[in-house]
Amino acid sequence: MMTDRASQTAAVEALERARVAAMVAADTDALDRLLHEDLLFGHTDGHVDSKGTYLAKFRAGAVRYFDADHRIEAVRVFGDAALVNYRLAMRAELASGSRQLNVAALTVWALEQGQWRMVAHQPTVVAA
Repeated sequence: MMTDRASQTAAVEALERARVAAMVAADTDALDRLLHEDLLFGHTDGHVDSKGTYLAKFRAGAVRYFDADHRIEAVRVFGDAALVNYRLAMRAELASGSRQLNVAALTVWALEQGQWRMVAHQPTVVAA
């Protein structure tokens, strides 16, 4: 039998995988459910999106992701907060053109009213 912490860790890991799958599918409904209203979504160029601006990019077709290789390295749950470290390699079609993204990233998830939602994302570029 899993402990509560182990079940919360497994739940956050599953949600993190679902988030990246929703990004690749451009599933804004799923992303809307997974992202916290106070989201801070950092990008490798230093730009930070809110939930609204991030979802608007998907809805406008200004961003598309393909071929995600998403490797979760660690999930740590601390009460109503969880940290996820992962590596991600994927191709992106952005307004500025096509790019290959290779990042190490940290996401922060918050548990509110029984639901985990991602509240922050910060990537760091790594060599391919």
